[in-house]
Amino acid sequence: TETAGGKSDSGPNASSSDSSKQRKGKTLRVLAATSRTNAACATLFELFDETLVVPLLTDVVSIQTLLSDGANTLGLVVANVEPLANMIFDALVVKKDGGNGDGGVGCKTVLRLLERTVAMAGNANTKIINNESKSDDLEPLQVKALKNILEDMMGDEQASNLVCDIF
Repeated sequence: TETAGGKSDSGPNASSSDSSKQRKGKTLRVLAATSRTNAACATLFELFDETLVVPLLTDVVSIQTLLSDGANTLGLVVANVEPLANMIFDALVVKKDGGNGDGGVGCKTVLRLLERTVAMAGNANTKIINNESKSDDLEPLQVKALKNILEDMMGDEQASNLVCDIF
């Protein structure tokens, strides 16, 4: 219907024939998830429709649960998540709690470590899947792979701290 000014009325009193002419479309909402509250308040708030702050994992049980659920969801073969969770906790939660960090580890970091660990022990994963070996053979390979990854991470962090101190 037209109003006195000649404009179309698309309000709640508009006729059904007017509403059928309106474009109906789907809406895409983009969400951001982070464990960094400073990023949620500044950068992500501006860029995304919603920003969810996910708390850091601060205990071994939470890390172990995420590793187990992540492995199942991603279809990864992990012999035993317990030693991997303990290693991640010791390296990224306990050491950082001494003044170098938040005393927790983000979900994305844990899942990235899981994927890299499985990839580094990949040959054993293939043998397990093809029933050519026992899962007992996989655990030491995955533990060693994670140990190497965590050592590299710590070395990279120390190097970056040194570079940042220079500038």
